[in-house]
Amino acid sequence: MSAEQTGVTGWVRNMHNGDVEAIFEGTPNTVAHLGRWAATGPGAAEVTGCTVAAGSPEGHRAVRILPDAAQPS
Repeated sequence: MSAEQTGVTGWVRNMHNGDVEAIFEGTPNTVAHLGRWAATGPGAAEVTGCTVAAGSPEGHRAVRILPDAAQPS
């Protein structure tokens, strides 16, 4: 399953410490479904935790994969 297949928009990126950060926008059901999937991850992933927080929509039109986040100075 991909975000595009569910109608969810937003972005995702790898953090410097190995975490993944994402913003998902869509209907409550599709975002919840993608959040449950993210909590287990794809086959080769080793997910140790998943935090979900509600927020205001930002108006994304697609899903973008952002460059990896830089390590803080």
